[in-house]
Amino acid sequence: MTVTDVHGNVSTATAIVAVNSLSINTISRNLDTLTADEVGATTYQWMTYNGVIYANIPNETNRTLSVKTAGSYAVDIAKNGCTQRSAVFDMTTLGNSAFEFKSNLSVYPNPFNDVISITIDSNAKVEIYTLLGETIYSKEINSGTTQLDLGNHASSMYLIKATNENNQSKTVKIVKQ
Repeated sequence: MTVTDVHGNVSTATAIVAVNSLSINTISRNLDTLTADEVGATTYQWMTYNGVIYANIPNETNRTLSVKTAGSYAVDIAKNGCTQRSAVFDMTTLGNSAFEFKSNLSVYPNPFNDVISITIDSNAKVEIYTLLGETIYSKEINSGTTQLDLGNHASSMYLIKATNENNQSKTVKIVKQ
């Protein structure tokens, strides 16, 4: 860079800029274990992803994550002063039957106007989220059919998450007209 002041004095300076970079942050899977492929990062932070919001998993700061619940996962890694988030890794279709949602679940009609019915063959916790991740409904329901009146909520797309007694969950998109 060259600078000239009002008196005609010229000063020149050179700067060398080093740019630290990370390789692409990817995740590998072996059975129920996810591994951040980047070796030697300063920090790792595993998180879940519900389709809208990333949520850090407390105390999961190692290179590997032992997955106990089906879902979508990502990891932030920090190395050389840079932080990078991996793509989301979907663990909802696992070969391990412990992760499969074994309850029969029906949500109808979809789309709906005010009232939606949920039929499930086990007791479950039902949560309904906006696409911004705000919880608008949360309740334990018994097996059978439960009707929910969402007439006081805006016409939009919502996510219904049902979690059965085995801590297996399934998320269904619904549309309120």
